[in-house]
Amino acid sequence: MRNTTIRDVARRAGVSISTVSRVLNNYSNVNDETRMIVEKAVKELDYSPNALAKGLRSQKSQTLGLVVNNILNPIYSILAQNIETTVRKYGFHLFLCNSGANPQQEAEYLEALWHKKIDGLIISPTGANIELLERYLQAKIPVVQIDRKVEGLNANVVLTDNVQGAQQLTAHLLERGYRKISVIVGLQTVTTGVDRLKGYFDALLEKGITPESSYIKIGDFSEETGYKLMKELLALPVPPDSVFVGNN
Repeated sequence: MRNTTIRDVARRAGVSISTVSRVLNNYSNVNDETRMIVEKAVKELDYSPNALAKGLRSQKSQTLGLVVNNILNPIYSILAQNIETTVRKYGFHLFLCNSGANPQQEAEYLEALWHKKIDGLIISPTGANIELLERYLQAKIPVVQIDRKVEGLNANVVLTDNVQGAQQLTAHLLERGYRKISVIVGLQTVTTGVDRLKGYFDALLEKGITPESSYIKIGDFSEETGYKLMKELLALPVPPDSVFVGNN
């Protein structure tokens, strides 16, 4: 059976093809009566514009890419849900990719999204693929970094003040009388790991306390690594009396 075309809709509504196009693209220069007639014809004919052809004409795919580190992490699953809800309000669709904090996997997704000709990219970066991200920026494709950022990448970023947060949490333990404070933080190749460790150091040094090297554990934000490092802390000859864990 032949697919319904925009020409069929125009014929049914008794208007020009350009008028149908203006209605479908929600242009304001169409009177309400004509808009209702066109929308009625669209519904009766069950017409659906060809998204690919529409994209070729406008040079827009109406799609965005979202790359997160671990979709099982509640932070990223909640973020993904809210981002999807928001972009759909603006007529966009979302491609969700889970890098698993693996730079190679992240690179593969960035390549795939590039070939999908997405209109924008939201990413919680591993920090290892700055060249691929710069390619997006050079092509005038907006990039927004979330939760962490790549140093040297001139792209927008949305994140919390990890240094201040870590400093306040460590200071809270100090105010409660704890002095043998340990820390478990993430990789020192990403800003979340670096900044949280800095906040921990700042709080201790402010009180004149030299951080104990055996109390500093660097992980990768996974539950498995956190479990392993906590066991190492508890097995120390003099274990810590408190632990600041730089993860949720």
